[in-house]
Amino acid sequence: MTALVGVGWSGLTFRTKSVLALALIACAAGIGGWVWFLSGKTLQEADSWSSVFAGFAAVAFGLVGVLMGILTLRGPRDASISGTPDPASPATIRSVRVDGDVEAPVITGDDNVVVQPKSVR
Repeated sequence: MTALVGVGWSGLTFRTKSVLALALIACAAGIGGWVWFLSGKTLQEADSWSSVFAGFAAVAFGLVGVLMGILTLRGPRDASISGTPDPASPATIRSVRVDGDVEAPVITGDDNVVVQPKSVR
C-alpha cells in the first residue's frame, strides 16, 4: 500500500493493479461468504458470531498496521521522493520581482528585507 501514496491510478504498474484487483475480489468474496453464513443464523447467533469475527479482524488489522509502520520506517530515505527541496541548499535564483503596493515586509530570497511600505514598480 505504500506504493499508492502520491501516485494516481494511471501511475501504477500492471502488477500493482492486478494485486489490488485480486485483493478487492477476495474482500468482496469474503464479505459475500460472511453474509451467506450469517443468513442461516438467528439474530442472537449472528450477533455473537459478528462480535467474535470483529475481535479477530481488529487484531489482524492492528498487526498489518504495525507491520506497515515498521516497513515504512525501514524504507529508503531518499529526499527526491518527498518532493521538497533540501533546506540546506542555497537559492539559485537571486532576483525577485514585486509589482503593486507592498503593505508588509518582503523578504527577497537572499536575506534582503524591505520593511517600509512603498509602491514597487
